[in-house]
Amino acid sequence: MTRKVSRRTIIAGLGATGLAPLVARADTKSMFAGKAVRLVVEYQAGSPPDLVGRLIAPRLADMLGGTFIVDPRPGAGGRIAAQVVAGAPADGTTLLLMTASQTVIAMTDPDVRYNLLKDFQFVSMVAEYPFFVFTSGKSEYKMLAALLDGARRKPGKITYASSGVGTTTHLAMEMLLKQAGVTMVQAPYPGGPQMIADAENGVVDCSLANLGAVKGLAEAGDVRLLAATSKERDPLAPTIPTVAETLPGYDVTTWIALAAPAGMPAQIVDALNVAARKAMAEPEIRERLTSVGFSPATNTPDEMRARVAADIAKWSPFGTLLR
Repeated sequence: MTRKVSRRTIIAGLGATGLAPLVARADTKSMFAGKAVRLVVEYQAGSPPDLVGRLIAPRLADMLGGTFIVDPRPGAGGRIAAQVVAGAPADGTTLLLMTASQTVIAMTDPDVRYNLLKDFQFVSMVAEYPFFVFTSGKSEYKMLAALLDGARRKPGKITYASSGVGTTTHLAMEMLLKQAGVTMVQAPYPGGPQMIADAENGVVDCSLANLGAVKGLAEAGDVRLLAATSKERDPLAPTIPTVAETLPGYDVTTWIALAAPAGMPAQIVDALNVAARKAMAEPEIRERLTSVGFSPATNTPDEMRARVAADIAKWSPFGTLLR
């Protein structure tokens, strides 16, 4: 007599022999086998998010099967890339390497064509990092407290460079100034290189940037790092104090995360989350990321959704700056 045995029974039996993980791995790979998966990036080729994408795409392909292709879609501060993914099929073949700038867009742009919390399935954070407040190496301001005192003594005279109106660097500095009770004049730039060069040369009094963008200049003495925006000192620059050491409670970090269109099946979300966690734990990837000032970081889909919601709430008091 032939008895039909369920797949679940087979896997349970294999578990006793230690072969269940092999079956699970085969099942995971079958989800992506023969598929081309687009990993859409919000910024241009060569940008930090693009670098992260090109580091993790081969590892996701190795673990999940299929072909993972990095697809930069720069423009409109990340809106173009996000719109592409929000409108894509929720089958795992189109993913977004989302940046924290999306939480600023969600709070400041009433005309944006997607809803961050409704139109995306979050998979996992992959990197997190603070900004650093910095001045020219020749500046008279050697500590954050001295820079803020200068703003008090010379209201409307101290300038800071941002990477554009409505960017995270803009709002991070405005949050700092509000907490300190001082004002500075914003000088918005269309991107990072010229902004950093003008802060280095004293054209503006200070600016914010990620560590990778200014580390070499700081080591050469061309710029001076005054403070990290994270709550705790950055392990990649432990000698640099935090803003919170001058202004208790201040805490701003930015992030890069893996996301997908809303409605993606749970089994695909789980497979991507596990693969992302494994990739970010690999020594080679961790070393490459830390070399550009990023700390590898992962979390669960629910934790990532909560982080997005919390960041939107954090920036909401500053929405009037942009309207």
